[in-house]
Amino acid sequence: MPSKAAYSGSPNCAALRLLERDGLVRREVFAAIPPHVEYSLTPLGRSLSVRIAGIREWAYANMGDIEAARRDFDTLGSDRP
Repeated sequence: MPSKAAYSGSPNCAALRLLERDGLVRREVFAAIPPHVEYSLTPLGRSLSVRIAGIREWAYANMGDIEAARRDFDTLGSDRP
């Protein structure tokens, strides 16, 4: 996972602000036109990233089963009790 990224748009900004508040990312503002902001993981964020990597690997390994379960669920549609 890259440690630095540049984002724009209010949904991303709101989510990143919450992560900043929790101490998971650091926000750096650059005096430029147009304005430029970069976010990077803090040590706390990097420690969480290691744990999330395991969940991501599990999800990728099980994606076929997850997609099949979704198809089964969607097929039942409004016929569910």
